[in-house]
Amino acid sequence: MDKNTLIGLVLIIGILIGFSIYNAPSEKELALQQQRRDSVAAADAARARERTRSLTQAAVPAAQPVLSDSALEAQRRNALGVFAHLAAGEVKRITLSNKLLELSISTLGARPVSAMPLAYKTSNGKPLQLIDADSSVFSLAFPAAGRTIRTDSLVFSYSQ
Repeated sequence: MDKNTLIGLVLIIGILIGFSIYNAPSEKELALQQQRRDSVAAADAARARERTRSLTQAAVPAAQPVLSDSALEAQRRNALGVFAHLAAGEVKRITLSNKLLELSISTLGARPVSAMPLAYKTSNGKPLQLIDADSSVFSLAFPAAGRTIRTDSLVFSYSQ
């Protein structure tokens, strides 16, 4: 190494160290970043608690006594209000297809359960699935008459 190379390396290292010291966040910026992380974590925890609570409310306990039809209807009406008639019905799978895509939709929640482009295959030759019923969740929540209605618990109808 000659003298010019050594001076160049020292200058580059000096510039890098000076730049990192100059751009280091201040204590105020660090506190603001920590506050943002804490608020995001609190919001995520609140969402997780709400999701757990809604799943717990939607789950039927194993040892629940058998209710009469009128009691079930009253329970649905209490939980879903004007949408109570949509809580019961036959769950079907509707398939729509054309030359490019095959799409299956469940009447429970009106959610897509399968989407397969017909012209594409996976690397091992199987049909490519864009949406899988076991790994997808599709639900809308909206307020109605003082309650939150979730579409994943409603059975929708269709016509051709």
